[in-house]
Amino acid sequence: MNFKIQLFAFALLSFFLTACGGDSNANNTGNAQEETTLPSLNPEIDKLNVAIKENPKDAALYAQRGQALWDVQGYDEAILDMEKAVELSADTPEYYHTLANFYMDYFRSRRALKTMETAGLKFPERIPTLLKLSEFYLILKDYGAANRTLDRIQKVSPLNAEMFYMRGTVAAEQGNLAEAESAFRFATENDPDMIEAYLKLGDLTALKDPKTALQYYNNAIRINPENTNALTMKAWHLSNIMNKLEEAQDVYRDLLKIDAKNKTAYHNSGLLYLDMDSLDRAFVRFTEAIKASPTAVESIYYRGVTSELKGDVSAAKDDYERATKMNPGFVVGKEALARVSAQVQQ
Repeated sequence: MNFKIQLFAFALLSFFLTACGGDSNANNTGNAQEETTLPSLNPEIDKLNVAIKENPKDAALYAQRGQALWDVQGYDEAILDMEKAVELSADTPEYYHTLANFYMDYFRSRRALKTMETAGLKFPERIPTLLKLSEFYLILKDYGAANRTLDRIQKVSPLNAEMFYMRGTVAAEQGNLAEAESAFRFATENDPDMIEAYLKLGDLTALKDPKTALQYYNNAIRINPENTNALTMKAWHLSNIMNKLEEAQDVYRDLLKIDAKNKTAYHNSGLLYLDMDSLDRAFVRFTEAIKASPTAVESIYYRGVTSELKGDVSAAKDDYERATKMNPGFVVGKEALARVSAQVQQ
């Protein structure tokens, strides 16, 4: 049986949001809360309430309270405060960024984009602002606008590594993988410490040149030996692409020394032990994954698989029942439960 980890090759835009909702309920709330004392059990917000009452024109105070409110899920009030911060200090680009993030996270994508477009016009050569604007265009799948914004960056900073990285991301999203690979290479050439670009290159070259892909993953780990994402991707590459299961297990062991509660490492290592017919070790790994994440349905299921392979049908049934209760739509789990239930009844 082949239990190797089934991952999507080149998982693009893992760091991007997918919220693209409308703004039908988003009215301009321009006037913020300088006269409002927001009730709170949060000492930081209480102090900011007092400070704003004493200094109602201090944009930084509104920005601080807006972030504090956002952190405690006071989303509408947080947006009002960030709008006020922008109004009071229109020359502070970070306020536009934060406000746009709030809008996007709150499913007001059009208003988020409008905020960043305003910032892009107000700060036409500020690279972080233009990068964020291109990111928002990408989120909303306006690839042409994203690339035109990146062209603006290239005129200001022709060798900017983050600009090349974003070009690669846009190209990959469109399916232009050769163009994406070229852009990510330029990114690493201009910033040899850009871990994410090495990881993208590893994904892009994994099938056509596994040894080169492995080197890309090693480059990322060389930059940061404790980067668990890089270690996970290297281990997957070693096991699924290069069929080097023992080496992959070594990487998972290193990863677990860094992060002893990494449920993914436990689970993936367990899958490899199943491939290696090391059932006792697989059982231990899946149990550790469940301890790290008690609601990890797949780990529970695969521990059941391991028990079934060991001949412990009762234990397998317990895990299959647990997995299907947690996820009633888990078809494979239901099939496994029906199978072992029939055996128990015999």
